[in-house]
Amino acid sequence: MKNAVAAADEFGGVDVMVNNAGVFRAEEFLAEDDEIFDMMMNVNVRGTYYGSRAAANAMVDENGGSIVNLSSAAGLDGSAEFISYCASKGAVRLMTYSLGSLLGPENIRVNAIHPGLIETSMTTEDVPIFGTDEEEGFIGQIPTGRGGTAEDVAKAALFLASDLADYVNAESLVLDGGMTNTQ
Repeated sequence: MKNAVAAADEFGGVDVMVNNAGVFRAEEFLAEDDEIFDMMMNVNVRGTYYGSRAAANAMVDENGGSIVNLSSAAGLDGSAEFISYCASKGAVRLMTYSLGSLLGPENIRVNAIHPGLIETSMTTEDVPIFGTDEEEGFIGQIPTGRGGTAEDVAKAALFLASDLADYVNAESLVLDGGMTNTQ
């Protein structure tokens, strides 16, 4: 991360950081070995932590910025099927709030996006939903009648990183077509 921040200095510094790395693996909690849990915590939580810290150190020197963390709707409610994933994304949510409190006085805003069903390799390969017989059932639960796209997530991140959101800090933006708040 430090190398990435140093490289960004050549282009004017870091004023926005989007912590977008994330992984998901299906699990059998009672039979789970620690590899799945450790992998999800390392990528989803530690990656966000170290990315945020590297960016924040640069942003303090530059008089502010915006950090956007990708969590998940699964980090809001939990699920008996995806315990490690929910725990890791819940940790990202609470880390976001804590960092918003810590870094707000430094003019650094920290917010989280909680995507729901988004068509990515996670929902076409890791846990196949799109392109399967189950897709219609999932889409039927979403009030907007469609799954999300990577572009939907990018637009939300652009908003949170922009001056249009200059008073938005330590906040969660649920991006799921209305599913979480209407079920």
